[in-house]
Amino acid sequence: MNLYLVLDGEREVVVAAEREDRFYAYDPHTGRFHLNRALWRDFYGDAELEFRPVDAATGRERIAAGVGGYDARELADLLAEHEADPAPLLPADLLGEEPSTAASAPPPGRPPGVS
Repeated sequence: MNLYLVLDGEREVVVAAEREDRFYAYDPHTGRFHLNRALWRDFYGDAELEFRPVDAATGRERIAAGVGGYDARELADLLAEHEADPAPLLPADLLGEEPSTAASAPPPGRPPGVS
């Protein structure tokens, strides 16, 4: 799996993940990654966008900064498509858990505060 910050010139467009020869783009309105065939076409053919490789920490940082945001009223069809997506990917599946979250979680089967 590869993570990318997709840019159009200097503008950060979206955080994307390539997994099993498919591209997924993060949608802040759903909080999930959704299949994005247009990114696949651009990466393997059109080459109009820049795909800058990033690590998981940078991906989380750019998502937290709002990269990938759009006006849901103007792109209501896109939002409806994403909301109906039967197989979105969770950020944790692609970016892993944030270190602070993983460190503070109790071991499986143990209540918080018990080591």
